[in-house]
Amino acid sequence: MKKNWWRSLQVKIIAWSFVPTVIILSAVAWFTFYSYQKVIGDLAIKQYPEIVQPKVQMFTDAVGGLGDSIIVPIFMEIDMKHDLPLEVRIQNILDQTKGLEIFDGGLYFLDQQGKVFKTLPTQPELIDQDWSDTPHFRYINENPNMGAWTDLITLGSSGKKVFCMAGAMTGQAWKEVVAAFYFCFTIYPATTQNAYCSNLYVVDRNHQIVYSPDPSEMGKDLSGEAYIQQLTQGENESGRFRIRSEDKVVSYVPVIGGPSDRVSWFVLTEQSWAEIMRPSLPYRNLMLGLLALGVIVPLLVTAYGVRHITNPIQKLIQASQEVTAGQFKQRIEVNTGDEIETLAEQFNLMSAELDESYASLEKRVAERIHELSTLNAIAARVSSSLNLNEIMADALERIMELTGMEYGIAYRIAGGEGGAVNTGTDAEEAHLRVMAFRGLPPTYADFGDRLPLRRSAAGVAGHRGEPVIWTLEELPTESALRDRLVSLGVEQIIAIPLIAKGRLVGSLNLSTNKSQTYPPEQIALLKTIGQQIGVAVENAHLYEQAEQTA
Repeated sequence: MKKNWWRSLQVKIIAWSFVPTVIILSAVAWFTFYSYQKVIGDLAIKQYPEIVQPKVQMFTDAVGGLGDSIIVPIFMEIDMKHDLPLEVRIQNILDQTKGLEIFDGGLYFLDQQGKVFKTLPTQPELIDQDWSDTPHFRYINENPNMGAWTDLITLGSSGKKVFCMAGAMTGQAWKEVVAAFYFCFTIYPATTQNAYCSNLYVVDRNHQIVYSPDPSEMGKDLSGEAYIQQLTQGENESGRFRIRSEDKVVSYVPVIGGPSDRVSWFVLTEQSWAEIMRPSLPYRNLMLGLLALGVIVPLLVTAYGVRHITNPIQKLIQASQEVTAGQFKQRIEVNTGDEIETLAEQFNLMSAELDESYASLEKRVAERIHELSTLNAIAARVSSSLNLNEIMADALERIMELTGMEYGIAYRIAGGEGGAVNTGTDAEEAHLRVMAFRGLPPTYADFGDRLPLRRSAAGVAGHRGEPVIWTLEELPTESALRDRLVSLGVEQIIAIPLIAKGRLVGSLNLSTNKSQTYPPEQIALLKTIGQQIGVAVENAHLYEQAEQTA
């Protein structure tokens, strides 16, 4: 019965199963959220230096302000009498400059050659120390009207690290440097720290911390940190890094425009990645909610649909188990109007066919037993006699009964070596001799007698070593013999070679007036019978030879 297409199992599966939809929805939701976070994160990383730029500018202004409040008055007001002795000018600077008390790292004065000649407080071990090769000294030598900031340096035997604000003292000519002063800190002045935040650090060109919200980190070396190396070696001023088991965004911005001999400091700012991405959390929760809704609803619909599909299948499983147990009359009834109903109908047909096949099994077993009994009977008969004629005649009758053939002739092989022909040698001199015939008129008693083996069906079968079946038109024999078979109405011929010890010793040629097929197992049985009879024929032939020579 033709089923409506809208009731087909395929349509039901498409309508009920939303698993692909759920997978696609989940993939889209994940990809959308991932892309959103990726874009937001990349944008945050890219714009982070701009976001923190105001803080960097505040620090820059503070650095510049500190210099303006101390260095500029020295240049423009205090040290204006360049003709005075150097010691007098230095004393004027010490007496008249305001705010020198913040320089807890000491005050240092260098001569024109860059050697230290005066320190406050006194540090004799630094006298005559040469600073001429430092970038900051070179800078103020080339730019006498500008101040400079040093990296962290270690002065004296105490090993204490300081950083300094440096300036030049000029002579009568404006660009003639006659001395230099260095005002140094151990910790960046606390009076300016309120301009910064807790996540801002300042490092020098050697990546030592010049300023940190935590004073104990002053002088800490960051050059070995992987994120510092990536930032300094890369082209980007910011990036996302794993620092102390936390993801952070770090920016690396130079102070006062860019690194130079004047100031080679960098401002490091860091912020937690989770804090940056916190504004996206509501969107993530919304996506998760929609995803959960998109999964639960299809799941309920699919569960309902699968139940209607699996119930008939469960009936099929139970019925199959019954059939497996031998209950071939098992039938099932399914009225779903789709492919499952068709499957149930086919199952019922299969069960009926199994029932019929099982009923015919005993008949087939009986036939097989009959074949085996025939084989045993032939084996017993041929082993109980050494009379060649009796062996051939009895074997011919039993095989004709087994195969249902109307006509049969038993041949032995005469001529050749030893009265038999080796299937692997030339058969030119061998020929057939009739030993017995059944079902044929008496005039056929000499049918094929003395026929050369090479021009006979027996020769072909002997060469192949197994029974061979031909139609009358295909039969490899002389035309006169073929015409005599035509007169009998023969349509099919089978030649069964009799082989002993690899030698062809005879043949049983059977023919019938109807065409029929022979299953492989029956051909194998005929081959086995031919081998048994061949052994008996060989034994009888040897016996005859022994009697003749006795």
